[in-house]
Amino acid sequence: MGIIQRQSIKNSIVSYAGVIIAIFATLFIYKLDEEIYGFAHFLYSTAFLLSPIASFGITASLIKFFPSFSDRKEAYFNTILGLLIIANFVFLAFFFLFQESIFTLLVKVGIDQNNLIRQYAWAIVPLSLIINLNLLFISHASNLLRIVIPEIINNIGYKIALPIIVFAGYKGFIDKSGIAIAILFFFLMISLCLCVYLFRLGAIAFSSGVLKNTTKSFKSELAKFSLFNGFNTLGGSLAFRIDIIMISTMIGLEATGIYGIIVFLANVIEIPRKAISRIAAPIISKAWAENDIIELRTIYQKSSINLLLIGFLICFSIWFSLPFLDTISVGENRFVIYKYVFLFLSLGKLFDLMTSVNGEILIYSKDYKYNLLFLLILGCVNVILNLYLIRVYGIVGAAAATCCSYFLFNLVKFLFITIKYKLTPFNNKTVLLLLIGVVVFTVVSYIPLAKDFLLNPIIRIILLALLYIPTVIYMKISPDANKILFGMIEKLRK
Repeated sequence: MGIIQRQSIKNSIVSYAGVIIAIFATLFIYKLDEEIYGFAHFLYSTAFLLSPIASFGITASLIKFFPSFSDRKEAYFNTILGLLIIANFVFLAFFFLFQESIFTLLVKVGIDQNNLIRQYAWAIVPLSLIINLNLLFISHASNLLRIVIPEIINNIGYKIALPIIVFAGYKGFIDKSGIAIAILFFFLMISLCLCVYLFRLGAIAFSSGVLKNTTKSFKSELAKFSLFNGFNTLGGSLAFRIDIIMISTMIGLEATGIYGIIVFLANVIEIPRKAISRIAAPIISKAWAENDIIELRTIYQKSSINLLLIGFLICFSIWFSLPFLDTISVGENRFVIYKYVFLFLSLGKLFDLMTSVNGEILIYSKDYKYNLLFLLILGCVNVILNLYLIRVYGIVGAAAATCCSYFLFNLVKFLFITIKYKLTPFNNKTVLLLLIGVVVFTVVSYIPLAKDFLLNPIIRIILLALLYIPTVIYMKISPDANKILFGMIEKLRK
């Protein structure tokens, strides 16, 4: 867990630096014009939904088979890159041939009744191809256990660029087409920066050519894994990203902007999960290749308790801060009014943290095909839930549908891995941590404070920290967390 801890901690620090930027943008820029922010959110989410279809799932194969070609990593990367380019061209040809049928189908099922996807397909389609290229570069960096700099380039860069683009739209400097072009240009620059970074690491060399004389079994396994992973990612997007698209096309872009602002707050909870996932993925892949069940169990359980520990603290802090965010932000009060959107989304995120890296364990195992089955079923269920719940409950319904998706999907994966491999992310500390979280949250919620005092949310967050942190340290919930904390204290003392 050493390298996972170091890289994930560094990645989390970078991610939370991005959060600070995004909080400023959310409070003082995005709320100036929620329709423009909703439009930008819609473009990216729709392009991300298309990206696994365009890539045929090839990007994940870069990590899956890297242990077998680590001594020829340049040629291996070139091979996967070539396959990605071919896949994108096939997708483009298919799209242009059948685009009218696709748009008609979307209207008939009620997803694009206002023809928003049709109107901006010229930007959405190329953006999905660029996203694939960026994902390929980021995956290759993960193979080398380098996730911090790509995170700075991709995540921090986007969090700086998006407020500038939205503000320019708010001021009338650019229209919606200009916003789409600006987003396209930004992601192109990201691709260039990531390519230069990997080149300087010596991780890519286009002059090395491609892999030659590979076995038929490898080619067959690569094709099968890529195809299944493409459907996996598509199912994941249907399960966890379709809400943004359906709100945009069923309610409107302003509602998308409001929902996107609340989604941002909920996404803060899962930042440690993303950091651990990126660095753990190649290690889990290697552990499966070596049939190292002990390593898998260690990563599974330690990740679960550490993620849930920090997830509780982040989630509760955001919940108590909602009234304060309304007070200091521009525009209409949104956070308290739509607190149940945050509640549903955060419950789903917390269960995702608790079940840890179950997705990575399943995807890189020999039974990765089951992940596809689970996702496709769940994706279809989520689309149906969104179609019904959005019509009845608006964006609260979309949040409830997404929450159900997180619970069902992670529950199914947890049961499968437990039964098939006798691996579980839980232990006796998990139950204790859940009890501590519920008790501390209840106590802090009902502590009487002066009515309508501006700093009440801040006081509750301080009380939360004073009760929660010493308790989990004293109870030794996470030896890793205790070690890191006491190590930092020792360094400060010296």
